[in-house]
Amino acid sequence: MASGMAAIAFIALYSSFGLAFSSVQACRQDLRATQILVDKMEAFKNRTMDELDDSGLAPRTMVMRFSPSETNQGWAYQGTITVENAPGTEAYSNDLRLVTVSLTWATGSTTRRKSMQTLVSRYGLNNYDY
Repeated sequence: MASGMAAIAFIALYSSFGLAFSSVQACRQDLRATQILVDKMEAFKNRTMDELDDSGLAPRTMVMRFSPSETNQGWAYQGTITVENAPGTEAYSNDLRLVTVSLTWATGSTTRRKSMQTLVSRYGLNNYDY
């Protein structure tokens, strides 16, 4: 009886270790995706409206890798950047662009997605000198 209880406790212990390690890996991947999204959004906040509208100046697709060690290639994040007219019918809506950065990556057999959106104004931060 005692050996059966010990076997169950042993299995439960190692199962909890496996769950903990996989959840830490998922959190690391999600955090890296957030870092990539913020980095790409920061690059767009200082662009002029003409630069946003010209798809040749800003690449619209990307593949970024993250490797926790130098020995492997790590996780691959595929991303897309879309720039479109802002939704709305206000008079100033022609001076706004909706920028969306989306990422997808695979975790085992699961495909994860994350995206971020912002509005960029014709008269925004790119007109200020610091």
